[in-house]
Amino acid sequence: MAAINIPNQNSPYFLHSSDQPGQILVTQLLDGDDYPTWNRVMTMALEAKNKLGFIDGSIAKPEPNNHNFSNWIRCNNMVQSWLVHSTIANSILWIKSARDIWLDLLTRFNQKNAPSIFEIRRAISNLSQGTNYVATYYTQLKAYRDELDSYRTVPACVCGVIPNFNDIYATEHLMDFFTGLE
Repeated sequence: MAAINIPNQNSPYFLHSSDQPGQILVTQLLDGDDYPTWNRVMTMALEAKNKLGFIDGSIAKPEPNNHNFSNWIRCNNMVQSWLVHSTIANSILWIKSARDIWLDLLTRFNQKNAPSIFEIRRAISNLSQGTNYVATYYTQLKAYRDELDSYRTVPACVCGVIPNFNDIYATEHLMDFFTGLE
């Protein structure tokens, strides 16, 4: 009789008894307009469950004769189920791996589109402290800035120019803050 390979709780192949296929990991369902936010909260949830490797490709599907093959199948199916239950299910239901679902959603919804950036910029320019505490105003502004920054991809660089971009962004953030103070 073959021994059953039961992963320890630190293994990405470990599934807790509370992990269920119908479980909703994030309360914010992906509707297309909120992809950057959904991506961030889903990434955090999968990382907390030690399953991020199933979507980022770092846990590749083992060969069928590998002792972790059945564990990979189970965990991949669980991650697929979590993704299906957090998004537009019909559009991804037949995709075979969690990684391929993740890439499909990325391709479809991570558009660096001008309308979304415009809406965020307009919200920032219309935001003012009003009667709010400075901390409350700053928190609202920071949420907008973080969302705007999610649309920016700063390339990797060894030439030393990136710190200049960071200084420009920091100055932009400061000017936005001062503009809304009352």
